[in-house]
Amino acid sequence: MRCIPPALAFAATLCGFTPTQAAESKAFHLTPTLAHANVSHDPDGLWKPSDFSPFGNPPHLPSIYTATLKTPTGEWILSMLDNQCSPQSDCQAVLAFKSKDGGWKIVANPSLVMGGTATLSATFKTITTEEVDDSANGFTGKYDVGAP
Repeated sequence: MRCIPPALAFAATLCGFTPTQAAESKAFHLTPTLAHANVSHDPDGLWKPSDFSPFGNPPHLPSIYTATLKTPTGEWILSMLDNQCSPQSDCQAVLAFKSKDGGWKIVANPSLVMGGTATLSATFKTITTEEVDDSANGFTGKYDVGAP
């Protein structure tokens, strides 16, 4: 039997994984879904007010897509705005950590294709993403995650 750290086992059960699945996968999969539609500000405070300008035809305000992971030490959030996307639907995102005292810290600025999945390593040190280049070719992005 393989042992895994108790914090990983606890975080895994919060996300619907068994501790064994988490140890085998060595990662947490984050797929942002619509959290706030057509908003003029970010309730989580991760995006700047200047990021919320109307876009599209007809013009409308951006929507925020998020995925969260709760751990014993705090909460991870992957957030993306739909007005921060390229024509190929590759979008800028932020990965942030919210400590138990309530303070947010942005720890990575990955790109992610709209509707794609990002994978946060079990050590919380790397995030890999599904991305698309300017020629519409898919590739895997890899980003270092800063200390929370």
